[in-house]
Amino acid sequence: MSEYFRMLNERVGSGWNRFWYTPSDPLTLCTLRVCVGLIATYTIFTYSFDLLSFFGPDALLPTNVVRSMQEGRTRFSYLDYVSSPGQLWTVHALSLVAMVLFTVGFATRVTSVLALVVFLSYAHRAIMITTQFEPIIAFLLFYLCLGPSGAYLSVDRWLLIRRRGSGDAGVVAPSYAATIACRLMQVHLTVVYLMMALGKFSAIVWWNGTAAWWLMINSRDPLVDFSGLSARAISENSTTIGSRAAIYLINAWTHAILAFEL
Repeated sequence: MSEYFRMLNERVGSGWNRFWYTPSDPLTLCTLRVCVGLIATYTIFTYSFDLLSFFGPDALLPTNVVRSMQEGRTRFSYLDYVSSPGQLWTVHALSLVAMVLFTVGFATRVTSVLALVVFLSYAHRAIMITTQFEPIIAFLLFYLCLGPSGAYLSVDRWLLIRRRGSGDAGVVAPSYAATIACRLMQVHLTVVYLMMALGKFSAIVWWNGTAAWWLMINSRDPLVDFSGLSARAISENSTTIGSRAAIYLINAWTHAILAFEL
């Protein structure tokens, strides 16, 4: 029995170390930096069209109101300390520069942290337009700070090759930090999917199979325009073969979404 537990402990420990600490090529992490950086930069850029309405001195939600709504929570936003439109536009321009520098991989160790601070500052300030999207980008930016996300596909890489020559800088050594950063993303994303699936269990529309239908007919921000489908065509009173087939299709679609997340 003692031999069994000794082997179990060794195998669990070796598996744990292999999962978290085996050095890996940072290319995956660097590719994620480019993708996440583009999305985050685009998000910050879109605020430019209503910058004063969201973040100005007379914004829709003044700073003191935002602070009172988030009382007891740990939050930081450098936008809280901007007191004039001129300062706001200057800070906004510098924020976009930091996001672009992170995306292209310039001084990545520094700009990765700056990009996280920028994104969180906007998300914490404009809570009236913050959705489930911002937390996903925020945790990805945080994990990108932990690994060598500028080792490939970056200005840092180009400068290193130019300075040292292709002989010394042509090969990037595997990194355990890259492994840890990617594993944290995987684990966190798995938890997100699990919580999404468990959250759906509390809504009756995911049990009776009509959730996909309600998502399709959402008039405010439909994912896909299915306005051509009539509610009458799949009403509970419909008896035609086509109507019943549509109902079964919607039910199957709903349950497939839930099964995929699980």
